[in-house]
Amino acid sequence: MTTTAQRRMKARAAYGACQRLQFLDLTYNNFSVMTLGEVFRSLKQLQNLGLSADVVNRDDFASITDILLQNLFLQFENLTTYENGSLQNIKSKVVCIVVTNHATDEVLIADALSTFDDVQLAGITSSENYLTKVLRQKTSIKTSHLDITNFEMFWPELTDTVNVILQSSIKHLDIYMVTVLGHISPQTLSSVSHLQSFSMKQNNEIDSLPDHIPHLDALKELDLSFNRLLDIPDCNGLTNLQAFLLIGNSIHTPSMGFTDSCPGLREMDVGGNPFMCTCTLRDFAGLQQHHSIKLRRWPRAYSCRYPEAWSGKLLGDFHLPAISCNAGILAAAILCPAVTVAIATLVLCKRLDVPWYMRMTWQWTRAKHRARHPENLEGLHFHAFVSYSQHDADWVKGHLLPSLEECRTLRICQHERNFVPGKTIVENIVQCVERSYRCIFVLSSHFVRSEWCHYELYFAQHQRLSRGSDSLILILLEPLPQYLIPSKFHQLKAMMARRTYLEWPQDNNKRKLFWAHLRAALQASLPEAPDPETQPLLQEAPRE
Repeated sequence: MTTTAQRRMKARAAYGACQRLQFLDLTYNNFSVMTLGEVFRSLKQLQNLGLSADVVNRDDFASITDILLQNLFLQFENLTTYENGSLQNIKSKVVCIVVTNHATDEVLIADALSTFDDVQLAGITSSENYLTKVLRQKTSIKTSHLDITNFEMFWPELTDTVNVILQSSIKHLDIYMVTVLGHISPQTLSSVSHLQSFSMKQNNEIDSLPDHIPHLDALKELDLSFNRLLDIPDCNGLTNLQAFLLIGNSIHTPSMGFTDSCPGLREMDVGGNPFMCTCTLRDFAGLQQHHSIKLRRWPRAYSCRYPEAWSGKLLGDFHLPAISCNAGILAAAILCPAVTVAIATLVLCKRLDVPWYMRMTWQWTRAKHRARHPENLEGLHFHAFVSYSQHDADWVKGHLLPSLEECRTLRICQHERNFVPGKTIVENIVQCVERSYRCIFVLSSHFVRSEWCHYELYFAQHQRLSRGSDSLILILLEPLPQYLIPSKFHQLKAMMARRTYLEWPQDNNKRKLFWAHLRAALQASLPEAPDPETQPLLQEAPRE
């Protein structure tokens, strides 16, 4: 076979492969114009096409007018010239346009709304909102499904945009990744609306809905997924709502009040939320059975996050005995035996004269405490021993140690540089705690999951009892709810309940006062520091 014949065969094969092409992305190129050549007529199987250019003319897309696309993506961020009607002969189920926020947008958006059923607009800003201008001018549009994404507006302009959309013939509205500028104040919605579905989800950070939403009687589906809602909102004003989507919010224990305000609700999707499987959740788990509301993706998308014993298990498998969820029965079952035991104990103590012995012991303890000499600092080498999870090492090394050790009178013990080689980790922990005037514990969700941090807190609490002084300093790096603290940290829970801790301030202006309080708590006249040669550096694995 000759070389020429081989080339022809390769060319035919390449041409055949191009004819089967389904995805073609030509965006983010330096095309000044976007005139598609005759070769595009043969791409009959093309479904997804991405284009970008500086200048768009009416004849640029003549070669694809017979092709039905699924998605057309137009990256027109740098568009300078657009000829009216350029999009009217393109056939695509969905068109997504990145706008320029310049005068070319007005004709471009008008073309898109007149041509396509499903239109997505990205990058709109408050400065030049041509979408609002087009909707006010056009009496009829073809678009029934409008997506607006990645845009920022001041609150009055955003409300005005929504009102104009409500007054149009658009039936489905999706809003993603909206940034609201300026002050948020109450605004009035349009009294006329054909909207049937409304979606505001991908990080809008909505944490609540108004008590009443008027004039949305036609709305049948509301999507508030991936926001920050803590509970299922009521349907006040949404009288015909049939589907409510709340995927990926922050709902722990959904209340059931929404069932009374949503008489037409038929479907919900509340999957992907961090459910707390307690008695409160029993009614929600029976939603489908008792209220005839279908939960989409049930049960695979619904799992417990808390408590630890149920973490990761499906809500469909969550069951609690009736006695544990009935306050009256539970109180009777607990209080009756408890009262009986308490009465018997009081009678027994009275006969054995136990109260007298307890009072005497308390008086003796107080007398010993008053007679005690000033605090004995002999044998202490460090002002503080720092206990932390390896996950919080960056904060300790980047903030805590530099801020404390810039005051040269303070000596801080850290396991990575002061543990002695050859000794076990437990021996090193005990020795460092005993040689330190205070023990600083850096509290976080990582801390309570660390076994070594548990040992260090245990030994420090025993030292506190033996020395008769409050030698523990707790620093809270992040909010740490009681239910996240394992039961083995029962003494830590007690101290946290009394708020005997310092909170790491997020405000930079408050941090100087934070460091001043911490340094003041560590000041003590310790004996001379030990010889550095007797404190070798130990390179060890992270203590997790």
